[in-house]
Amino acid sequence: MKKLLCLALLATMIVGCSSKEKEEDKVGTKSDLITQMLANMDNNKKVEEKDTSNTTDEEKKDDATNGEGTEAKTDDTTKPNDNNSNQTSGGSSSGGNCGSQNKPVTPTPPKEELPAPKPETPPVVDPTPAPPTNQQAKADQVFAQINVYRQQNGKEPFAYSSLLKSQSDAHALAMATREALWHSGGAAECITNYDDPFNAWKNSPAHNEILLCNNTEAAVGIYYYNGYYYSVFQCQW
Repeated sequence: MKKLLCLALLATMIVGCSSKEKEEDKVGTKSDLITQMLANMDNNKKVEEKDTSNTTDEEKKDDATNGEGTEAKTDDTTKPNDNNSNQTSGGSSSGGNCGSQNKPVTPTPPKEELPAPKPETPPVVDPTPAPPTNQQAKADQVFAQINVYRQQNGKEPFAYSSLLKSQSDAHALAMATREALWHSGGAAECITNYDDPFNAWKNSPAHNEILLCNNTEAAVGIYYYNGYYYSVFQCQW
């Protein structure tokens, strides 16, 4: 009986040990799986951290490259200012430091609009013209032309008459003062306000007849007034 109890106890212990070993094997297997999973997770994390680190390094390189380009562009842009600054400083040793700073831009003041020039006032013209003036030289010239014309037509030249000269001047002055033409009626007479009295009379049949008359004395009087020559030729029949 004691042997049977001992055998049963021994069998129970053996079974218990076997069961314990199996449980320990199971526990060991589970522990290995957990350890492997944790290791895999660590490896994945390291890979992700490495990728992130690589990405960060690349971004830093790109930023550095862009920064260098920006700095190069900034340097190129500021070079003219550096030259201007150096020129302004007269080439002194402090010119380089001044050139590194952007020169302040002075705003251009707006152009002042000048007032429109005042229109020039035209000179005041005296409405009253100068008084009539005696044109003795012109009268002598016309008298000489008439005598040449008479000789060309077989006539004797006129003799100069002081009386007719006084009458011709008085009538020419009266016409110039009144700016009108009329005959005095005292003698054979030619009148005109043309600039060329001789040709005006020669081309008029009535006046041409007086120029070639048979009288021997004559005279010419001329006055100038307000742009016109008032001329008178008188002769006695």
